[in-house]
Amino acid sequence: MSTSLRQRIRKRRDEEDDIMMMFLYFMGSSRGGKKQKRHTSEETGEIKVQRLLNGHVKNCQVTFRMEPQIFRAVATYLRRTKLVSDTRISVEEKLAFFLFMLSKSATYEDMQVFFGHSNDTLHRHLNHFFNKVIPILTRHFIIAPDPNLVHPKIQDNPRYYPFFQNCLGAIDGTHIPITISPDRAAPFRNRKGTLSINVMVACDFDLNITFISTGWEGSATDSRVLRSAKARGFHVPPGKFYLADRGYANTASFLAPYKGVRYHLKEFGAGHRRPQNPKELFNHRHAKLRNHVERTLGVIKKRFPILKVGTFHTLRNQVRIPVAAAIFHNLIRLHAGDEEWLNDQPDNIDPASFVPLPTGDQNNDQGSVEGNALRDTIAQQMWDQYQHHGSSPKTRMVAKGSPKIRMIARGSPKLNRLLVASATKKKASPKGSHASSSQVKQRAYWNASHERSLADILHENKDYRGDNGWSSESWNRMVKDFWARNKYALFSKSQIQEKERELKRDYKMLKEALKQSCCSWNKDRCMIEAGPHFWANLKVTFPKIKKFQNPKTSFPLFDYLGELYDVLDVNTCCLVVGHLAEGNYNITSMEPEEEEPLMPIPEAEDDIDDEEVQLVYDLEDEQVQEDELEVPAREEAPSRDEKAPPRNRLREERKKLQPASTVHQRRVSARAEKAEPKKLTKNNVEGMFERYLEMRTKQGEEEAAMLARENEAAMLARENQLTQATDFSITRCIKVLNTMQVTKEEKVKAFSVFKNVENREIFLSSAEGDEETALLWLRSQF
Repeated sequence: MSTSLRQRIRKRRDEEDDIMMMFLYFMGSSRGGKKQKRHTSEETGEIKVQRLLNGHVKNCQVTFRMEPQIFRAVATYLRRTKLVSDTRISVEEKLAFFLFMLSKSATYEDMQVFFGHSNDTLHRHLNHFFNKVIPILTRHFIIAPDPNLVHPKIQDNPRYYPFFQNCLGAIDGTHIPITISPDRAAPFRNRKGTLSINVMVACDFDLNITFISTGWEGSATDSRVLRSAKARGFHVPPGKFYLADRGYANTASFLAPYKGVRYHLKEFGAGHRRPQNPKELFNHRHAKLRNHVERTLGVIKKRFPILKVGTFHTLRNQVRIPVAAAIFHNLIRLHAGDEEWLNDQPDNIDPASFVPLPTGDQNNDQGSVEGNALRDTIAQQMWDQYQHHGSSPKTRMVAKGSPKIRMIARGSPKLNRLLVASATKKKASPKGSHASSSQVKQRAYWNASHERSLADILHENKDYRGDNGWSSESWNRMVKDFWARNKYALFSKSQIQEKERELKRDYKMLKEALKQSCCSWNKDRCMIEAGPHFWANLKVTFPKIKKFQNPKTSFPLFDYLGELYDVLDVNTCCLVVGHLAEGNYNITSMEPEEEEPLMPIPEAEDDIDDEEVQLVYDLEDEQVQEDELEVPAREEAPSRDEKAPPRNRLREERKKLQPASTVHQRRVSARAEKAEPKKLTKNNVEGMFERYLEMRTKQGEEEAAMLARENEAAMLARENQLTQATDFSITRCIKVLNTMQVTKEEKVKAFSVFKNVENREIFLSSAEGDEETALLWLRSQF
């Protein structure tokens, strides 16, 4: 251990001693009296919950985001399956804890005020839901659709049947905001510059979630999340497929729309334009079916606005929040819950705290031959039916849906003139009208000096960068600074922000490429040097990296941007590893985390008064908690060969060993402790100080032992150096030389050669393997 490190440790411990003495003084002076009760309301949390369940339906909907009968049905299921048990706190109130947090993104302080329980009690029960209840409910209520059944919405509609008879549902990705420490925030930063996780969901045409994958960092693309989901249990049966958007590759299992063709429903609604070719018809019907997953995500986020803000939970629990919202969404739909009330209902959370998130992924140009062939076949079959069962496309453009046609009698001359005019009228090209418009958005042409100027400004303002990137005020200031330095660069704010995102993306792509063993970085030319096989593999993951394959394309800002986007750990002075998405927190509904065995949750008797006394249980609480140890109904029963233990054996033995008077004494002692308020006496402060001194003594002993080990290691190192120095001594060289057949004149000449340490090392090393070669070398040195 170096001297400077010892000084830092000693200084840190002196500071800890000062803080401890101040703490002890505060504990002894200001908190020596009677504690003041915090929860003094006569209306306990249980009474509030029952009042909401028995009152107006809207009150329960606003507070718990579901109707009272659905709330009671969920509580009954949790009680029947032993996932949650009645103790001093009922199952209904424990469920209310969790739903209140989901509906309002409530902090522990908010829940303490509303329910009147201590922070420790709320923390235990919320963690019980996150760690035990949610993983089990995931397997019960997020279920893949039956591949042998055709959904009625497809089977009963000739527009979709038989073209989409093998469709199981639709998939889509969405971003959920998170909060995380700055040293781990880099891979979670999305294209918008905010922190989020990428969640993939699949739903059927009843708006039920059938699969969910959560936990991938916000920088991961939708295609990467889908590949991970397929590797972790998301299986599509042969011949079946899901509908996906343009962010996914078009394959036989995931049909994506045609690129460069009208797709969104609003594009078909404007001017009552109907599909003009098979690709537009396929995209139109594809969009109408895939819109189910958009509606599903919209309903879930409207019902649980916690999915729009960052929360105070640990990252492990934040990953589970979307899963919990999906479970309760399916439960509400299972019980035919109302969703119309959400339309006129304001959010429980202030919209100003909503985090801006990406709305869609970039277009994926990849696709398989089978997927393209299947899409073309379906599109052509649709178009044939569309032309056969309807009138000509030109007539349909005007005849149906036009407000003018509705007011004209069928067969009148005016109708015929309108039909002919609409058929012969040539519409202006969107590209031509866009080019002739005076408000043409100019393309931004960046050069190396502009990029360097932007990088300098980003470096100067890096201290103003928060967890979710630069704020709007910071961007306004940086844009004005950029305009002042580059007077002839007429770039808008959005173009400058887009360039910053492009530079960041290029830096991350090149950084990931340099991790491969088959490439190198040319510092003089500022570019990657690698073979064609390397580029072929890398372009699969990063399609836009192909521009750096050009030998004339360099990236001189690589090291400069690394200082901006790489986070430096102040403790180790090393770059923090893990700036790219790796999916370390990813969980799926097909393969959830192994749930731990259900264990009883200890309940404090004086939790309502928030007193710090020893936990005391009565016999009834122990019996209820023992019931929580029973395996839920979903577990498999023991085999016939195994002899199951009696369920109440532990309870019976405890009754035999413990007389009834003991239970009465424990209840009396609990009431006595509760009646007499606890005081922090002098003995408590002295005991705390004694424990602190014992801890400091133990630290001193450990430091002395560590110093002794370091001194012993230093002595061994010096001995090894001396041994190495004498290993190639002149004495040893002469001994080896005497074993060889040399003359006396050659021995005399060899003595002068042995004066050099390197000559001695070469001679002895070669003599160990081949004495003849060593002798020839020695004679060459004469």
